Amino acid sequence: MDKLRRMKIFKTVAEVGQFTRAARNLRLSKSAVSQAISDLESYLGSRLITRDNRNFQLTEAGTAYYEECTRILADIAELEDEMRNEKGVIQGQIHLTAPITYGVRVLAPIIAEFLRRNRNVELNLSLSESNMDLVQAGIDVAIRIGNLPDSSMIMRHLSETQMILCASPDFIAAHSPIHTLADLSGLNCFRYRWTPKWIFTLDGKTSEFVPCGSVISDSGEALLQLAIGGNGVCYLPDFICGEAVLKGQLVPILPRYKAHSIAIQAVFPPHRHMPARVRRLIDFLAETYASPKLI
Repeated sequence: MDKLRRMKIFKTVAEVGQFTRAARNLRLSKSAVSQAISDLESYLGSRLITRDNRNFQLTEAGTAYYEECTRILADIAELEDEMRNEKGVIQGQIHLTAPITYGVRVLAPIIAEFLRRNRNVELNLSLSESNMDLVQAGIDVAIRIGNLPDSSMIMRHLSETQMILCASPDFIAAHSPIHTLADLSGLNCFRYRWTPKWIFTLDGKTSEFVPCGSVISDSGEALLQLAIGGNGVCYLPDFICGEAVLKGQLVPILPRYKAHSIAIQAVFPPHRHMPARVRRLIDFLAETYASPKLI
């Protein structure tokens, strides 16, 4: 009996809370996962999971076994990493997730360089605007932008993105001059779902503006195109609208007001042991952001 393989399967099932999702994360069939759990229970002579058609929960023995599996598998992974790192080689798969536009415009070129330097690493890159559950989705590290809700996840600050308030030249020409935040009232202000309030600083004083407009979206790229088309005002991260500003397609509004910046962070589950390949990736991202010339 391959006990280590079955321990890994059981650990994944216990963490994601579902046989189907565990099978997908492990790249196995659902029947193979179910059979592995049954074999393990038979071998141990103890029921680990109480299950019905829809869900399951760990038994008392299952909870204790999960904790020991986590410790043993972490120790084995750490030992293997130490042996590989003696030669400076990392290998294996990293499952990374990031917002779509940021992943395409900023992250992909950085990851390309990381993979060039570490050719034995395989990347599973998921681009999504949703804040998926990292453990259930089998994610090693996520790139998150903005304030994050309190959670058990561990965060490492990487960089910041500057927000920009802007509109097309045609839109600005067609409306009364905009000198203060109050002048934004009555204008069509596109609402980016992740920034429900627009925050600015002027003369050391922070002010908030709650936008009102015809469109709300979780896609900054979509709002960018609407703004370029002359339909309204947008308040977007520089990695989304910066190029359009440089090309003159959009013009900054209220330049005296300093828009706030938003943190970019690497977020990862609080495992007892982090694989060397994941740690190397996070360190590489931090080093790259610390040296703007590399981006």
